[in-house]
Amino acid sequence: MTSFLDTCREFASPFLDAFIVKTFLAVFGVTAGFLFGVEFYDFIWMLIALVVIDTVTGVWGAKVSKEVISSKRFILSVPKLLRYLLFISAGHLMQGLIGINLYIENAILIYLAATEFISIAENLGKAGMPVPKRLLNRIEELRDKQ
Repeated sequence: MTSFLDTCREFASPFLDAFIVKTFLAVFGVTAGFLFGVEFYDFIWMLIALVVIDTVTGVWGAKVSKEVISSKRFILSVPKLLRYLLFISAGHLMQGLIGINLYIENAILIYLAATEFISIAENLGKAGMPVPKRLLNRIEELRDKQ
């Protein structure tokens, strides 16, 4: 026979589980809003999508060109994404400290997106997809300058 307390726990557990999840999501949302700025959520998701596309095309390009795909290299996508998010967060916080809109976050996001785009273009070239030679040559020139 179940006690009244057990019955109450059974009744309340779905609500408590949902409460804990909702509380976690709310704290995460507020923290992300503070670190990245609410207006940049869409751009951050786009950057995450570019990192995923870069990873997928990198694996595809390596497979087509018969390069060895190491799990260490594949796993490095996660720290790269975390570095990107820290970079964006630092730019947002610096923008708040300055108090004048200098578009620091925009510049960071554009730079990171361009970096991912260049990597995707290189990966597609390795995979044998038609990428304009002029674009690939220009990418090589930029890499050599760095």
